[in-house]
Amino acid sequence: MTAPRVFARFALGGRVLYHTEPNKILNINGVRRPMSDQITIEQIIEKLPSRFNPDQAGDLAATFQFRLSDAEPFYIRIETGTCVGSRGLHQDPDITLHLDEATLIRVVTGQQDGMSAFLKGQLRAEGNVMLATRLSKLFSARSG
Repeated sequence: MTAPRVFARFALGGRVLYHTEPNKILNINGVRRPMSDQITIEQIIEKLPSRFNPDQAGDLAATFQFRLSDAEPFYIRIETGTCVGSRGLHQDPDITLHLDEATLIRVVTGQQDGMSAFLKGQLRAEGNVMLATRLSKLFSARSG
């Protein structure tokens, strides 16, 4: 399973995703709906703690900031085996990911992989960019 699909599964409660019409329709367990009706930033933040793998984090203490050009920013704080997602800007994140909401949704639903978004200039990272490579291991597809 590729990293973006793992991230999509944790973000959407472990439901299986696949696209039938790029950028138009999202098929979730056989139910077709417009993508805009499916996943929101709020849903991503809400699902984070239940999908976190503390064993993969070890003694990691890091803040992942997501700065969206067309939506409210949010961040993920991982520390002492816990994960908390919060709206807003963190004062001193370890890594900041700059992208728009559509790119974020494509990445978390598996329609686009993070490296592809980076190479196309749709995602920019500042700070400890190696932390971005750990995201798929820090979160699993297991149910709540």
